Amino acid sequence: MLYIQPDVLRRLTKAFLSTGYEQGFLLGCTTRLNRLDFCHQIPAIQAGVYFFSPDCSYADSVIKKWAEEKICFCGLVHSHLVEKYDLSENDVEFALQLFSAFELPVLWFGVGVVGSEKVKYQFYAVSRDSGEVKIVPVNMKYYSPKEKEG
Repeated sequence: MLYIQPDVLRRLTKAFLSTGYEQGFLLGCTTRLNRLDFCHQIPAIQAGVYFFSPDCSYADSVIKKWAEEKICFCGLVHSHLVEKYDLSENDVEFALQLFSAFELPVLWFGVGVVGSEKVKYQFYAVSRDSGEVKIVPVNMKYYSPKEKEG
C-alpha cells in the first residue's frame, strides 16, 4: 500500500489540470518509503500530448538538495492526457533506469490520467524480487501527517 499526503495530491492535480501537455514530479518521503509527503515539479526538455522528457540535470539537483534536507527521493509521477492507466514502453524503460540508478528497495512510478475536471492516479512499485526487477500496480490511500506511524 502506498500512502500519499492529500496536499501532495492536490498539488499534483492542480498542475496536471493546468496545461495541455504531459508533466512530471519527483516524489519524496521523510518518515517511511511508502508515505509520500513531498513532490517537486520537474521541467520538461520536451513535452506534448503523448510524451514527457524530464530535465534530468534539474531533477538530480533537486534530489541532492532533498538529501541534504533529509528528504528521500522515492519516485516519479507524470501525467497522461489520454485515458491510459498502464505504463507505455517508454515509461517502463524510464522506470527501470531510475530504479537501477538509485539504491532503493522500492521506486514508486505513477501516472495521473487527466480528465476534464479531475485526475485519476495509478501507481506502480518497481522492486527486486528474487533477483528479478518487477513493476506491479499498487493501491494508494490518503494519509494525514498527523496520523500515527504504524
